[in-house]
Amino acid sequence: MRGFFILSTADKNGNVDAAIYSRPHFLEGDTLAFIMRDRLSHKNIESNPHAVYLFIEDGPGKKGTRLYLTKIKEEKNSERIDSLKRRKKQLVPTPRLSPLMPSSASTRGRVKVCIFCNNKV
Repeated sequence: MRGFFILSTADKNGNVDAAIYSRPHFLEGDTLAFIMRDRLSHKNIESNPHAVYLFIEDGPGKKGTRLYLTKIKEEKNSERIDSLKRRKKQLVPTPRLSPLMPSSASTRGRVKVCIFCNNKV
């Protein structure tokens, strides 16, 4: 599937944000997970667990899907994060840590897995 993926969140005061996001990882039942960095979308769901995920399909017409989500838990487990990543680890230059390190090593500690339930509407 090709298209645009947008995650919309709001903080506890109702200030909204929309960010282009990757596809979620679909888990068992009506749950799905996003690998999230410590950025505005993550900060918003820390204070307000509700979000909307919108997928707009490439091509003619207006096809898409909207999911109404509620965060049910968060994991900081590096093994879980690594197991959900779609890309293989690659050796990349990382000046702060060492000349060559796996790409995931530089993001450990700042990346979380946020698990949501799909509130069917």
